[in-house]
Amino acid sequence: MVAVVSYPVPDFDHPDEKEHRRQLAEAVRSLRDGKVNTALDFDLSTTGGTTTVQDVRVAATSRVVLTAGNDHGAAHLASGTVEVPPSTIRPGQFTVAHTLSGLTRSYRAVILA
Repeated sequence: MVAVVSYPVPDFDHPDEKEHRRQLAEAVRSLRDGKVNTALDFDLSTTGGTTTVQDVRVAATSRVVLTAGNDHGAAHLASGTVEVPPSTIRPGQFTVAHTLSGLTRSYRAVILA
């Protein structure tokens, strides 16, 4: 399961200039408040030691930060046995290396740059 966390993005152009300025101001305020479209939620594979996550926002120069999405993910993250090796970050995807478990371990990834 992969779910994109998304906030409204104004179009480049709008027939109503006043409405367009309002949308742009709202978008800037969202950025100021940390609401950026760089996060996605996913579950780790329960059948392999890696999970590949695909997303068009990932670039070869991106860095991926993981945060836990449930208690199993938090325990796994705290154990230090889950990581995104920089060599696995490619345009459109990254790979999470992890230990095997029959439990559903959920995460949120934040894609930077």
